[in-house]
Amino acid sequence: MTRRPTAKGDPYWTVATKAETAGDGVPINIGDRIFLYPATQTAYVGATADEASFNYDALTEHEVCGSW
Repeated sequence: MTRRPTAKGDPYWTVATKAETAGDGVPINIGDRIFLYPATQTAYVGATADEASFNYDALTEHEVCGSW
């Protein structure tokens, strides 16, 4: 799969540096692997993070290959 160049504001995987609550209300602990949307500072953890990442990758794949 061809990856498109990343742009400022694209969501990404990172590690939580503080305890907080995910966008879906799930608690996030320090050290949890999270999928972060920097524009809104919304983070997801666990299966929801996997789903958010998958959906984002699927949408951006259309930017690379130009198909819908």
